[in-house]
Amino acid sequence: MDINGLLPPRPDSKTYQLGDALFSRRDYLAAANDLLESWHESAYRPGCRVPMGVTVTRVKPLELTVENIEVQNQRFYIPFELRVQEDSSIGFFFDPADYPKLSDPAMILMPRPREAREFSIPDESVIEAAVITSAFPTAFGRRRIQYCRHDLDLGAIPPETPSEQSASDLVCPDGYLLEEAEFADGGLFDNLPVGLARTLAELNKKSYQNS
Repeated sequence: MDINGLLPPRPDSKTYQLGDALFSRRDYLAAANDLLESWHESAYRPGCRVPMGVTVTRVKPLELTVENIEVQNQRFYIPFELRVQEDSSIGFFFDPADYPKLSDPAMILMPRPREAREFSIPDESVIEAAVITSAFPTAFGRRRIQYCRHDLDLGAIPPETPSEQSASDLVCPDGYLLEEAEFADGGLFDNLPVGLARTLAELNKKSYQNS
């Protein structure tokens, strides 16, 4: 990445991409694609599992009813797990049942394509989560994504009523709803997400002890 790639000399430069702000993400995304290619190499220790997560800020607050109290929330986090598969390549997954103590209304998940392996996360979605965490106002443009959130009103919709998820190519785990919103850097509300890192580390330690 160089200064001309990060901050093009002209506002109409082709270096700018859709959704960019003052700075261009062109070189950032090029580096991300190189990283993505390395994940597909058979170069890692099979069975290795590493929990990870990023914090993000919902641009428009989400209105929730928690224990009959109306609240608004903008701080969310996206957890996922890096897994080295049998062919020694890297894949990303997240099964909420593996992390029951992590679950709360602020946790959102990346949806998977309908035909993809259950609980899998597309590589591109992991890259997109990382891109969102760079979306600091003015510097880098915010991103609009589809995501999964807790269905806090689970059971309120009659079974015969088709959900929006049934018409989408993306699906969420049971108990989650597919939604869409704009997100920005999680540092706007949580610049040092020690709590998330500590929780993931503790859960990972327990999983190794139990395996």
